[in-house]
Amino acid sequence: MTFFDFIDMVLKKLKKKQTETFLSERGEEMIDFDLLLVYLPAIVVPLVLLVVPGKALLRGLKMLAISPNMVSVLRVPMYWMGFSLIMHTIFNLVGILFLLGCMSGITMMSLAIVLDNTDGKSSRANGPKVMAKFSEGDHSLEAFFAEFYFFGKTKMGEWLDPLADKSQYLPVWAALVAMGHLSLIPLVVAILPEIAGTLIRPPFITGQPVWLNQVAAKWQGKTKTVCFFTGLSLVILQVVGVLTSETVLPDLLMGCGAVLAWWSVLAKLDIVCIINLWRH
Repeated sequence: MTFFDFIDMVLKKLKKKQTETFLSERGEEMIDFDLLLVYLPAIVVPLVLLVVPGKALLRGLKMLAISPNMVSVLRVPMYWMGFSLIMHTIFNLVGILFLLGCMSGITMMSLAIVLDNTDGKSSRANGPKVMAKFSEGDHSLEAFFAEFYFFGKTKMGEWLDPLADKSQYLPVWAALVAMGHLSLIPLVVAILPEIAGTLIRPPFITGQPVWLNQVAAKWQGKTKTVCFFTGLSLVILQVVGVLTSETVLPDLLMGCGAVLAWWSVLAKLDIVCIINLWRH
């Protein structure tokens, strides 16, 4: 079978699934390997950035005049746009346009997820120097841009990166819940700690309050983010037809992420100190 014969076979398969029924029709097999093979480049190509050394990433960003903090900001609309493109494709396009639309959307979403690693990796490659002009009290516009465009570690990046994560997955998660692809309960459970976790970081809190632990619960937060992005990615693969049978795995991953979100926030708080302050 030639490459063109294979694409023609996939297009005929998609033609049988009309736009209105594509999301509801499920086959007996768990995975449609033909579609998976077509979408695989869109999933795998962005992963190349994971193996690029930090110094090489930093040089590339400097050539593009994009600072690590800018990467944190840009990956948010990139993820949204990829999701929107997939949804538009599902309900409006068929045939080769369906494949191209889904591949483009998957590539954008995959790249946005991979860039979550790129911003931190490239900033650390610039050495130990940390820019904190804006974060440490100078709230002038000049100080903001000096720190935002700094090609290295910044205090701003410590709160901008997790804020970008939440801005990236929460709207898409809510949209998939509204469309009936995910359960509402994990989202409701996760909302409060996600908001609280943002509010107990700079710029909302300055200095080091006595009720806030010095060491953040890093692994809980990282694992939580992995659970959320993996769960959402599985749902997207269901939507585009790669996963052809219903599974509770996405809801389980989102539920685990919600539990870890609470754990991450509580681990940052000195509960005994908070109780003593409340009593007095």
